Amino acid sequence: MTGAQGSAFMRVPAQMGSWAARHSSDLSTNIALTKTYVHTLTRLRGALGLASNIGDAGRSLSTDAAAKLEDEPKSLFVFNLEGKRYNAPLLIGLMEFFLRRYPKVGFFQPVAGLPFPHSTSGLPRHVELLRSAFSANEEGHPMQQFAVTREECVDMIAHGQTDQLMQRVDEAFQAYVPRFSFTIAEGTHQDGPVGVPGDRLLLNARLASIMGAPVLLALDMRPDASFADHANFAAIARDTVDEAGGDVLGVVLNHVPAEGVEETIGKMQAAMEPAGIRCFGGLPQSDTLHRVRLDAVAAGCDTYLLAGQDLMLDSSYSDVLVAADRLEDVLQAVEASPGRPLVVTPASRPDVVLGLAAAQAAGGGPHPAGILITDSGKLEGGVRRILEAGHRAKVFRAPVLEAPASLMESLHSIQGLRAADVLPTSAAKIEHSKTLFTRHVDGEGLAAAIDAPPATARQTPRAFMHALQRRAQSDMKRIVLPEGTEPRVLKAAADITRRGLAYITLLGNPDAVQDEAAKLGVDVSACTVVDPMTSPELPRYIDLLVEARKHKGTTSQQAADMLQDVNYFGTLQVAAGDADGLVSGSVHTTAATIRPALQVLRSKEQPLVSSCFFMCLPEQVLVFGDCAVNLNPDAEGLAHIAIASADTAAAFGVEPPRVALLSYSTGSSGSGDEVQKVREAADIAKELRPDLFVEGPLQYDAAVDPSVAATKVKGHTEVAGQANVLVFPNLNSGNVAYKAVQQSSGAIAMGPIMQGLRLPVNDLSRGCTVPDIINTVMCTAVQAQAARR
Repeated sequence: MTGAQGSAFMRVPAQMGSWAARHSSDLSTNIALTKTYVHTLTRLRGALGLASNIGDAGRSLSTDAAAKLEDEPKSLFVFNLEGKRYNAPLLIGLMEFFLRRYPKVGFFQPVAGLPFPHSTSGLPRHVELLRSAFSANEEGHPMQQFAVTREECVDMIAHGQTDQLMQRVDEAFQAYVPRFSFTIAEGTHQDGPVGVPGDRLLLNARLASIMGAPVLLALDMRPDASFADHANFAAIARDTVDEAGGDVLGVVLNHVPAEGVEETIGKMQAAMEPAGIRCFGGLPQSDTLHRVRLDAVAAGCDTYLLAGQDLMLDSSYSDVLVAADRLEDVLQAVEASPGRPLVVTPASRPDVVLGLAAAQAAGGGPHPAGILITDSGKLEGGVRRILEAGHRAKVFRAPVLEAPASLMESLHSIQGLRAADVLPTSAAKIEHSKTLFTRHVDGEGLAAAIDAPPATARQTPRAFMHALQRRAQSDMKRIVLPEGTEPRVLKAAADITRRGLAYITLLGNPDAVQDEAAKLGVDVSACTVVDPMTSPELPRYIDLLVEARKHKGTTSQQAADMLQDVNYFGTLQVAAGDADGLVSGSVHTTAATIRPALQVLRSKEQPLVSSCFFMCLPEQVLVFGDCAVNLNPDAEGLAHIAIASADTAAAFGVEPPRVALLSYSTGSSGSGDEVQKVREAADIAKELRPDLFVEGPLQYDAAVDPSVAATKVKGHTEVAGQANVLVFPNLNSGNVAYKAVQQSSGAIAMGPIMQGLRLPVNDLSRGCTVPDIINTVMCTAVQAQAARR
């Protein structure tokens, strides 16, 4: 390290590693490349509460949904495709842009990033940055701006608790967003030596889907990759997000070459257009953004400003000079520097420290960008007093910093600084980020894409289940479970109450219920246990049952006998308003479960009681009806089943409902009594509910496969190839179809969900599992919310 004149100093480039340096991508090689056209529940989350009751859901869909969506807080999920944390300039630009459109804009991280080095707040770096840069906008405790810490995320994934992670994120995000008109969420990224394990792209895709936020992808441009390579990378990422149930709005580029910025963006837009991906622009390379500044040195080396102007910390330096020999050589090296260097010198060299300080005070000597004194604990008292006096007299312009670490430790810290980091004190970088975003990113186009009404979308089971859970938790209802000593029911009841999905009433002898729960090791203390044999409400229920069955001449004694049956007792609890819904059937037949409801809870407005199943296929949720109740409905009955199934679909967020009345023939290609019945049913349904999309007869493949529909259906269609509600012509075909799909595809069949009752009663299969019971209770709770309104 000896120079030409024998001086001992080392010149270290300020830009430690160029912007083009890339680490290997975190993207797993086994990402499915098949495009599934799965989109998110993004702007549909509020549609679950649109209708005053299920029967009105379809009628109110077009106007009420639009009004609801307009009023709801909006959000955007941003993540870097390569898992880099170089999002700060983009986040600053987004925050500045959307603050011009919305009065309050929030910032949220599902998984907290690491804090800045030596941060006193301990907050994730981007949380601290945006709170500082836009301090007037943020409110509430900063700990509410993330769901889990990085350590918690790693631990949950390592222990197979990804679903619990998603639940934590969803709950935290839903609690955060109501305070803001718009929320920017940032996905997880590589941060520090230990990152989140696994496929980060897929994790971010799932997070975006659960949070219901449309996705903006940040794509770093690589100098060694073609435009086609970048477009393919974006397409793979888009498909991965789609498969998880997310909705990709488009891409914003990072590190666009400074020469020919607009030309490069234009070529990238052209490359992505065939894949249907929109490029909203990009942030170019910039010396201002891609140089380490003195404030980063101050933070990274945990320094104290001993002298000079602190505002000068927000300036860059050309290189690093390590001064450890003669003062004359150091001054010559500073003078010969191509720019303004940062001089690093140990406290054991007071001559260098004072010499550089004197050169500044005199005004004629070489002027470094800053001076860093290491081993500050060894700084002589006299030297410190001279510097402090000069600071008070304001004779120093360049900042003089002192660091407690040794020379080598401080140099190691400087070398580890990232040029791309933007600190809360980096005013120049913050303002430049805003300028670059305004110049080179189509913010208005992005805003329009966010505001655009949702396209017809397939809803993934995961998005459907989380929406269902959120809905149940938002307005908890009391559900009665008559089979109170059945082990599966007890396990489900404990989980339901623990998760806050519903209030539970168990029927049975309290001692027997508690004994069985103790054997199973489950806690049902939050459940209400009612013994039908000794209930003080029994006389009231007898009177209600006699009144409901007076046209059959039912006597009080007969009613009392009927109420010995737990399903009758539970149904009367619902009719009396002591419960909001009932779920039974784990040990009872369908007839035993439904018969009391048909006798007591029929609706005058609904001419037919029917059922449907939510078929949770790997990549979408479909509604099948009627697969459990009506043996062979006529054309009018089939029309009412179609309408009821459409309304149920809409009430549960499967919308807009597109109803296919199924047959062995499509359109006018076939004939026969069964085909004619389906054709008449479609006509009746359209006449009764012109607001619905209903078509029939359609074969199953023509109903769900766009390519088949294109060959079999002539002219414009709103249903063929995109149906999400499938109505079977009779119970035989419907029951066979749902079980065939369930068994052959591994689909989850949720149901049967009863339709046409005043209040919800739902039946379980006797082979049901604990998750089946929980899912049916959630469905019943959502039905109860609508019915009670």
